[in-house]
Amino acid sequence: MTLRTPLIALLTLVALAACAETPDPNSFGARVEREGGNTAALGKAWNAAQETVAEGRDLIASGEKQVKRGEKQIASGEDNVDDGRAKIAKGKRMITTGEARAAEAEAAYRLSRTALPTIPPAN
Repeated sequence: MTLRTPLIALLTLVALAACAETPDPNSFGARVEREGGNTAALGKAWNAAQETVAEGRDLIASGEKQVKRGEKQIASGEDNVDDGRAKIAKGKRMITTGEARAAEAEAAYRLSRTALPTIPPAN
């Protein structure tokens, strides 16, 4: 017997053993393995969905804060508009009063000029 014969026998035995180790796709182990893969995929999908829910809740909270800030800014803006309108109204009243007083003063001046005797110019 040469070294070659036992080597061929050994290689044949290894090849047969490798073929024998391939599991039957319908065996219990293969089914559990497939089921595990499916279950893992479902778990990943569920986790991704939960992350989406959490992001949605965070977005809602952020949006609610932004709405509250905006409502406060609107209220402040409305107060500013009211204050501005009050100043405009007061300014218009002041103009009317001032113009009336100026007209009265001008009329009083004209009246006083006609009531005073004129002084002849000095030579």
